[in-house]
Amino acid sequence: MAWKIGDIFEGRYEIHFIKPGGMGMVYLCYDPDEKTPVAVKTFKDEYLTEKNAIDRFLWEAEAWVRLEKHKNIVRAYFVKEIEGRPHIFLEYVAGDDYYGADLSGWIANHGLDLKTILDFSIQFCNGMIHAEDKFKEMNQPFLHRDIKPSNIMVTKNRIVKVTDFGLVKSFLGSKEDLNIASYKDDPGIPKSGFSKRGKVCGTPPYMSPEQCRENSEMDTRSDLYSFGCVLFEMVCGRFPFEVPRHTPADVAGYLFMNQHQQMLPPEPKSLNGDCPDSLNALILKCLEKKPEKRPQHFKELREALAQIYFQQTQEKYQLEETQEDMQANELSNKGASLDNLGKSEEAIKCYEQALEINPRYEKAWYNKGVALAKLGRFKEAINCFEQALEINPRYAGALVNKGVNMGKLGRFKEAIKCYEQALEINPRNADAWYNKGIDLGQLGRFEEEIKCYEQALAINPRYAQAWYNKGVALIKLGRFEEAIKCCEQA
Repeated sequence: MAWKIGDIFEGRYEIHFIKPGGMGMVYLCYDPDEKTPVAVKTFKDEYLTEKNAIDRFLWEAEAWVRLEKHKNIVRAYFVKEIEGRPHIFLEYVAGDDYYGADLSGWIANHGLDLKTILDFSIQFCNGMIHAEDKFKEMNQPFLHRDIKPSNIMVTKNRIVKVTDFGLVKSFLGSKEDLNIASYKDDPGIPKSGFSKRGKVCGTPPYMSPEQCRENSEMDTRSDLYSFGCVLFEMVCGRFPFEVPRHTPADVAGYLFMNQHQQMLPPEPKSLNGDCPDSLNALILKCLEKKPEKRPQHFKELREALAQIYFQQTQEKYQLEETQEDMQANELSNKGASLDNLGKSEEAIKCYEQALEINPRYEKAWYNKGVALAKLGRFKEAINCFEQALEINPRYAGALVNKGVNMGKLGRFKEAIKCYEQALEINPRNADAWYNKGIDLGQLGRFEEEIKCYEQALAINPRYAQAWYNKGVALIKLGRFEEAIKCCEQA
C-alpha cells in the first residue's frame, strides 16, 4: 500500500499531506462527511512484521482512545485495520507556521523564553496527569516510555498536546532489534530516533537510568526523568548528555545510556545564565539517578513549575479552564487545522463560532485574520488583528501580521511602524525583522533592507527566505558576488 497526496481511502478520507517520520507515516486528511481534519498514523511495514507487534499496537492504541478528550492530549478517535495494517485516527494538530507542529521546532529555532518554557511545561503536566488518572480508572499502570520533543505537539494557539501514548510498547515483544537514527522532518528540524536492543527500548537522549537497564518495575517517575531531559533541552538548547557528532547511531545509543546511568548532567544555569535557581534545582531533581529522589508524580512537578511561574511573572497560573473556554479553544484549533488544509472558508466559520462563545479570545481573532489574508481579504484581516491588539496590545504576532497585510495594500510606512512596535516587545522576533526588510525594500531603502535581513539571520541562521531576499537586495545594489553567496546559503 502506497497512498499518495490526492488519494481517497475508505471511500472518504482525502489525503492533503504526508509526513514521513522515523518509524511511521502520518497522513493529514480531510473528512468531507464531518467537515473536519484528521491525522491517520501507522508504522512502516518493516516494523510491523510480527502478529504480536500488530496486536500490541491495536491494544495500546485502544488504550489511547480510552483517554478520551483533553485539552493537552492529542485525541485518538479510533483504530482500524486497513489492508492488513493497523491505523490510528487522530486529532489533526496544525502547528505554528514558523516553529512547526511539535516542540523540537521551538527548541531548534530558539522560540522559547522563560515564560513560554514554564507555560508549555505546566500544560504538558496537565496532559500527563489526565492520562495517569484515566489509566487508574482502567486499573492499568501508566507509563508513556517515549517522552521527547517530537512527541509533544504545539498548536498554532500555543496549546501543548502529548501524543503517541503507549505505542512504543508495540515493539517490546519483537524479536528484531531496531535502530532509527536521527532524522529530519519536512521543515528540516532534527528529530531523535527510537532504539530497541533486547528488552530495552526508547529514545536514548531521553531515557531514564532504569529504562536503560531493562527495569520492569518502571513507573511514572521514569517519564518524569525523560521530561527532565526535555526541560533541560528547552532551557539550554542541548541534551543533558552529549555524544560526538557523526557517531554511528547504535554506538551513540550505548553512550547516551551509559551517561544516563553513570554521569551527572551539568547545571542548566551554567549553560544558560537566565535560568532561575529554582528552575535549575527542579530540573536537576527530575534528573536524579534514583527514582525516589525525583518528583514522585506530575502533580508535584506541576505545583513546583506553577510556583516558579508566579515567582518569575507575578501572575498566578490558571490551571483550570471553564467549559466555555475549552469549547472556544477546541473550535479555534479545529479552524487552524482546516486552514492548514486549505479550507480557509470553513476555518473562518470555526473562528466565528469560537468568538461567539468568547468575543475576547485574542487568538481566535488572530487566526481569523490569518485565514482572511489567505483569501486576499486584507482589510478584513487587518480589522481582525486590530481586534486582537485591542484585547492584548503586546501581541507581537498580531502586529507583524497587521504589518504584512498593510504591505499588501501598499501602506508600507504604516506596516514598518507595526514591525517596529513588535520589535519593541520582542527584539528577537525574526519575522518582524524579515518583514520590515521587505517593506523597506519596497521603499527603495535597500541598505536598511539588508540590515533587517541580517538581524533576522542573526536570530535564525536557517531562515532560508531571509537569505534569498538579502541576495535579491544585494543584486539591486550591484553586489553580485555577495548575492550569489546568499542564494547558496538559501
